[in-house]
Amino acid sequence: MSPIVKTRSTCLVLLVGLILWPGFLSAQSKGRIAGRVVDASTGEPLFGVNILITGTTRGTTTDFEGAYAIPNLDAGVYTVMYRYITYATQTVTDITVVDGKATVMDIAMKSDAIGLSEVTVTATANRQTSASLLSIQRGAVSMQDGISLEQISRSGLGNVAEAMTKVTGASVIGGKYVYVRGLGDRYSSTHLNGMELPSADPDKKAFQLDLIPSRLLDNVITLKTFTADRPGNFSGGLVDVSTKQFPDNFSFSFSMSTSYNDQSSLTDGLLPRRSATDWLGYDDGLRAMPTLLTGDRAIPIHIEAQFDRDKARQLDELTRSFRPEMVPTTSNIPVDRSLGFSMGSQFATPIGQFGYVFGGSYKNSFSSYSDGRVGIYKLVGGVENSAELVAVNAMDDSRSTMDVDIGLLGSLSYRLSKSNRFTLNYIRTQSGSSTGREIAGFWDEANEGGMLSYESRVLEYTQRSLESGQLMGLHLIEGLGNVNLDWNLGLARNTQEQPDLRYFENGIQEIGNGSNTYSLSAGLFQRPSRFFRDLDESNRIMSVDLTYPVSTSNGDFKFKGGVYYQGVDREFTENRFDINQGRSTKTFTDFDLDWNRYFAHAGLVDSTSSRYVFGNYLVDATSPKNSYDADSETRAAYLMMEAPLGDLKFVLGARVENATIRAASRDTLLPIGRLDNTDWLPSLTAIYALTESMNLRLAYTHTIARPTFRELAPYATFDFYGSFVFTGNDTLARTLIRNMDVRYEWYPNPGEILAVSVFYKDLQNPIERAIRPQVNKNMTVQNVEAGRVYGLEMEVRKNLGFLFEPLRRFSITSNLTFVRSFVDIPEDELFTIRVEDPNAESTRPLVGQSPYIFNFDLNYTHEETGYGADLTINRFSDRMHAVSLGAAPDVYERGVTSMNLLMRKSFGNLEISLTFGNLLNSTQRYTQEFKGKSYPTMQYASGRTYAVGINYGF
Repeated sequence: MSPIVKTRSTCLVLLVGLILWPGFLSAQSKGRIAGRVVDASTGEPLFGVNILITGTTRGTTTDFEGAYAIPNLDAGVYTVMYRYITYATQTVTDITVVDGKATVMDIAMKSDAIGLSEVTVTATANRQTSASLLSIQRGAVSMQDGISLEQISRSGLGNVAEAMTKVTGASVIGGKYVYVRGLGDRYSSTHLNGMELPSADPDKKAFQLDLIPSRLLDNVITLKTFTADRPGNFSGGLVDVSTKQFPDNFSFSFSMSTSYNDQSSLTDGLLPRRSATDWLGYDDGLRAMPTLLTGDRAIPIHIEAQFDRDKARQLDELTRSFRPEMVPTTSNIPVDRSLGFSMGSQFATPIGQFGYVFGGSYKNSFSSYSDGRVGIYKLVGGVENSAELVAVNAMDDSRSTMDVDIGLLGSLSYRLSKSNRFTLNYIRTQSGSSTGREIAGFWDEANEGGMLSYESRVLEYTQRSLESGQLMGLHLIEGLGNVNLDWNLGLARNTQEQPDLRYFENGIQEIGNGSNTYSLSAGLFQRPSRFFRDLDESNRIMSVDLTYPVSTSNGDFKFKGGVYYQGVDREFTENRFDINQGRSTKTFTDFDLDWNRYFAHAGLVDSTSSRYVFGNYLVDATSPKNSYDADSETRAAYLMMEAPLGDLKFVLGARVENATIRAASRDTLLPIGRLDNTDWLPSLTAIYALTESMNLRLAYTHTIARPTFRELAPYATFDFYGSFVFTGNDTLARTLIRNMDVRYEWYPNPGEILAVSVFYKDLQNPIERAIRPQVNKNMTVQNVEAGRVYGLEMEVRKNLGFLFEPLRRFSITSNLTFVRSFVDIPEDELFTIRVEDPNAESTRPLVGQSPYIFNFDLNYTHEETGYGADLTINRFSDRMHAVSLGAAPDVYERGVTSMNLLMRKSFGNLEISLTFGNLLNSTQRYTQEFKGKSYPTMQYASGRTYAVGINYGF
């Protein structure tokens, strides 16, 4: 994105802030009572509840979301009565109101069918900010796990990604991406206020959850089972992030932190030269393609330029238009730093109520290692006859990266009346990643070519942006029997640019007398190359939902239906320029082993009467097959019904989704990747209320998982790290999934849960990545015929005061997930495997699935003194990273245990925190195992971090 567009986005955010600023400056000095009223058994909002301050005529009624507010109250203590037909009247005493603040009272009303004519409680016993979320989760039609703002704040969680570490069956990868139930990002989806978010990484399905600051949140709910009113493209989990719409009080927070990594901070690392705006997550033009090469200007062919003056001058000018830097330089790595802010409030106007929240986050982080390992291995001679794997390559790996992540999020809500609300959401993210990397060691092809060893270097900069806007409306149409109309419109655009990605490889050859020379032999190595890649994707989403309630003697039935549309268009362009060696007699040694001086030896270096002599010169190696266009459209409609029958509720639904996907290389000779499927996705859920606080749930659903554009685009891409060439597969099919779930859940007290779940998934045509080490180090993606997943989840959230009263300030959140998966190996592949390994199994695990996941959190909160601490332990077990075709062992990502400790102290509105991250410094290992020996395909450690942070908020 250009700096002009970035400036416009920044101005837009500032303009919105200036518009909203008077709203909170004019906040009333008097207090108020506000909150939300829901059904205690179902969590549904109650519309039209009469609320009265006893002894006065002051009162109000709830709107269609169950929200209410009684403004302009003098400071003091009040008693409030809540009345609703067929529900027990509830009276809350000792409600304290202070000037300029809202006292929040969330109420869960019980049906008078259980024999309660009136309930009286004190405010101190009822003020549970998690009560609303608890009621929603207990009464939800799908199986789900929720994290409330209260729990997020108490644990010091700064963003959604950190909050997801507490969700049953969830593991967070790279601090950004969430895997649910041990399944990869292909089987998960992220929504914001009910609208699906596109990924900021175009080659992943998952959204970067660390970009959403926690102070903007109301709650985070993870759905484990599908219902027909949701898109059917998930199976592991759907993460739905809800932001505050109408904050009860004006809130503001500002936070900043700095962290030291004992492996990378204040040490020397391999970092590319930075542009002046790298710290903002985008390149200022330092790496841009030279203007001489833009448009349709062609690069003269060297053989012609040698004998043509005009072409020689043109080739010289184009070659010299590039900067000569081709290798990472050693520079000092600073400490990490981050900033964040959020603001929210609501205010009344003559035309209705307005609420707003907006905030942002900035993070500049570094990572570095110099003792990594990379390798590729193959099996030669069969399992019985081989004692070890044979290395295709095995190398030392050094890498340094600077990452910048910026996120802005804003929400403006307008309540026209108690029956009509409109919301506008806006997200803007910008990220930049600068990497320098060197690998060196054994490569069989280089060795066979007479080389002692092989070296590869890369300079890479990737910048991504995401801009998303959502307009939503909620309406209660009382004249049509209280029909709810819910509609959403969304537009998004994401981009990814890799300007001037530089890569070259060379060999080291012995020339005698103990001396070595460097070789860039074209017969062995790819020419030094410079790549310019640009991706631009637009996303359009529309949905309309209607809910019609029907009251009967057996209970309140609900009928719901709607339509959905999503359209995506993508353009990907790659330009490649190779650097060839001319007739100059100078070698690398002549430049004192300085690669930058060597590559500066470019363009015309001499001329004779008959020939123009070049040093290094430019060749246009751009190929149409490496650029592609893609688009997709998804259309859906659904019907569902909630049918209560006493203590038993059935939720029946069916969704039909038609999806067309097309990915076409610009080389018209290559096949086009296409999908065009119409799928019926039924869902059936039964919920039996064993007691008021216990539920037994059963669900049977159908869902799908579709391939990404890149997986369908049938061209090859080298990943520049001496590793694999990835080739898409135009014949991929979508995965059809049948899901069965059973869950027992007990809510002993507000904020406490004990739950056990069992689930089974039957997958038809699951998609997996596979390695062909014998075929030019090739990795591809393929369907296999069938797969099965079995799982058990156990969860507990409990205050420890029941063990020993002084432990009441401690609480635990812990969950454990066991998963087994089996994928049927295709018959032709199994035949090939058993030629070399007659005892090979006919199944293998699903790619990306962990056999077990363990999350543990111990929290200590002392509200009177302001002290708090949070110890988090997360563990996932070995999971398959990629399949090795043939009898060679598959590549596994080895299990990692992470431990983090947060300590904090509050001084009024100011909080200081100390964080000790990655205390175990577990090594990230991707390996193949064969006859008791481990072969690393990638291995590195990230180091421990020590962070100091401050947060000011009210």
